[in-house]
Amino acid sequence: MISFQWHRMFMLLTWGLTIAAFVLIFLELKDWSAEDNPHAILGCATTVLAFVQPIGAAFRPHPDSRRRPIFNWLHWLVGNVAHILGIVTIFFATKLTKAELPDWMDWILVGYVAFHVAVHLILSISSIVSERNNGKRVNSFPMKEMTSSRSPLHSPERKQDSPHSCFRKFMLGVYILVILLLVAALIIITVFAPIEDSWVKFQNMIAPNNTQGQ
Repeated sequence: MISFQWHRMFMLLTWGLTIAAFVLIFLELKDWSAEDNPHAILGCATTVLAFVQPIGAAFRPHPDSRRRPIFNWLHWLVGNVAHILGIVTIFFATKLTKAELPDWMDWILVGYVAFHVAVHLILSISSIVSERNNGKRVNSFPMKEMTSSRSPLHSPERKQDSPHSCFRKFMLGVYILVILLLVAALIIITVFAPIEDSWVKFQNMIAPNNTQGQ
């Protein structure tokens, strides 16, 4: 399925970015953080979970294996725990002295969490309604519908959009747009930290003080 291909691509992208960030942090600090903040420990735990997630997926049992349900739940659990830990880790990052992040950044993160949960619930409810309209059981783990060659099953029914698919695609588009804007904002705040001082310098640069030259 196309959704599985996207899932795999984003999982590998997340894996690569997480490992790169982990390495860059240690190259920058050259030591363990001396601050009394759980950010470092939580970050390491998140990195470990993100690291093993795609490796475990590569060794998933055959769809007909009795161990496949165990894998499905473990894969789901590790992914969600890594996601939650990652968000919590970012919250603690705002308190790091070296980061110089503003206190109001917490509200941006709170907004993200609320938005993510809301979209997740909306899409989940939409999927349940769609599956019921199709008279099918909700399948939370589409990976188990793979053939022995681990390629998606192809059938005319799978090529047809399920009910409410347009709505879900619209919500996905909105979600991606909001997340991209959020990521851009967080990058700007982090790169130009302390952002308040950088903003003042920017204002002075484009609008010099009237007293200059007098």
